Amino acid sequence: MDKIGIIGIGNMGEAIVKTLLKNGVKKESILCSEIKPERVIQIENMYNVKFVEKIEEMIKKSHLHHPIDKASGFQKRSYSKSPRLLMTRR
Repeated sequence: MDKIGIIGIGNMGEAIVKTLLKNGVKKESILCSEIKPERVIQIENMYNVKFVEKIEEMIKKSHLHHPIDKASGFQKRSYSKSPRLLMTRR
């Protein structure tokens, strides 16, 4: 299975991780990125999913990327010649 990358593991990001696992996605197929170290530890302990330190690492290792954050204040930013898309704050 392709890797799924989730950027930002707040309430919505955690809900997505939980739903993916509940629906049969293996924990090894999920990559997460989060800037708050305490949240990384909490989610790692609860769901045993892997975190990456740099979003670029996630882009290289995963097929799907899902940014989780407030809907306002985003701009599109593409990486390399890949069709993948990452949303970032302005």
